[in-house]
Amino acid sequence: MSAIAGGYPIGRIEIIGCFAVFIYHCLASMWLASNSSHNLDIWLHSNIAPSEYVNGAKYDQSDIEWFLHKTVLLKLIILFSIHSVVFRASHYFYALAQNLTRIALIVFWSAITIYITSIECFSIVIIHATATIIISTYLRKEILAWISCISFVVYASKYMYFSPEIENFYVEYTFYLYTAIQILNVCIYLCRNPTTALDLPLVLSAYEYLLYPMYSMTLIVLFDDFKKQVELVRQRAQEGSVWQGEVNQKFLIIRAARLFATFVLVEVFLHMIHATAIMISPFSVLEGLNGYEIASVAYMSGQFFYLKYVVIFGMPSFFALVDGMSPPGPPVCISRVSKYSQMWRYFDRGLYEFLKRQVYIPVMGEAKGIKLELRRFGAMVGVFVFVLTWHGFKSNYLMWVCLSAFEIMMERAGAFISNTKPWKDFERAVGPAWALRVTAVAMDLTIVPGLLGVFYFLAQVGTGDEIMKRLLIDGFAGLYNGEAGWGTPGGVVIHMLTLGYFYNHCCLYLEHVNHPRLQKVKTE
Repeated sequence: MSAIAGGYPIGRIEIIGCFAVFIYHCLASMWLASNSSHNLDIWLHSNIAPSEYVNGAKYDQSDIEWFLHKTVLLKLIILFSIHSVVFRASHYFYALAQNLTRIALIVFWSAITIYITSIECFSIVIIHATATIIISTYLRKEILAWISCISFVVYASKYMYFSPEIENFYVEYTFYLYTAIQILNVCIYLCRNPTTALDLPLVLSAYEYLLYPMYSMTLIVLFDDFKKQVELVRQRAQEGSVWQGEVNQKFLIIRAARLFATFVLVEVFLHMIHATAIMISPFSVLEGLNGYEIASVAYMSGQFFYLKYVVIFGMPSFFALVDGMSPPGPPVCISRVSKYSQMWRYFDRGLYEFLKRQVYIPVMGEAKGIKLELRRFGAMVGVFVFVLTWHGFKSNYLMWVCLSAFEIMMERAGAFISNTKPWKDFERAVGPAWALRVTAVAMDLTIVPGLLGVFYFLAQVGTGDEIMKRLLIDGFAGLYNGEAGWGTPGGVVIHMLTLGYFYNHCCLYLEHVNHPRLQKVKTE
């Protein structure tokens, strides 16, 4: 059997077969989720509304974040377009009067922020930023900044000012959360560089960072990375072009077209599949669905979540690219990842960089041996505690974090085994292709907790428990009792695990294509 070019050990026909099986099941899950969710519309009436586009059609309006984002999307596009023109024009004055140009930009960004939030919201953030930065400058104690900013995140929704206008409320909420992370990043920079003085250029950089519209409401970029990006943009502007690398007019037009197409796809999705409405409904709604329908609805809710964030992250990212900046990349599709450490790394890339550089690496330190393993575990706990603080300590988020942590430990166990002599001897004996097949089987131990964790994250409290019970607990209980027929809980779990094998092969191949330098196996 000929192997696919690029040194992958599995043959072309086998890989195509794996993709065919997976794609067929994706299409089947779309059909099942659409049928089952429409059959439940009578129980979902509070979350289903008449379509704005098609008379007589129904629309899933249950995702509050998407609903609020749509209300403000056009306003943001117009403002960001105006901003890009002004930002580009500012480069012509920067060489003549650097500080004055930067101050003018800060005033302009302040006006934009006040317009899309409120003077009260803007004032609260500026006061919090100024006070926390001054304290960090004089005391250089990172823990004080963490306490200040994490407390702000935890209590923002309860005690901070919010406008009665719904579109302003949404932007204010995101502005509070993301600027708290930015303030923390500035303070960490000061504390880790104790000899750095808080002079005028650094003060201007800090407020540029806090108020640059594309990074103050959705995308997370570290302070020192922002400084480098702005300096490079201004340097390139003096040379004739703010864009770098592959970014040009054609690239931006294609990116804008893809964003628009994704927006349309999300709207079509919400007409066809009402999976989100089911996931946030009381778990008793699931009682009318069989195992395949539950799995399909849960999977489709994950697909909607991915598409939603392609748009939510993509719009400010697009305008940052127009400005010549280097925003975090787009989220990875959940249908191409079976190692959920990669989901953490590539879905919200800005959050990952923050967690890695501000939490994980500092906690890890430079320990060795057993101390290293203990520090690694402590760093993982620290990361997940921050994630829980960010999202809230509800039971479904707690289960999501616990399952994610378990999945990552399974990945580490697999990585450890793959470096042992018995495994290498086994790989030499059976060949890299069969070793890869065994790996695909073993990776069901990562995909099961990973997927269940995502379902908990996306679902209402109690719904994730019901999904786990119906798909996993009842399934293995049925197998124990000898029930493995088609449609039985035991049969469904066997089907899902078998599908996981083909899915894992697809993900491993895509990982090989995207990161060929990581692959050290030989062609069969």
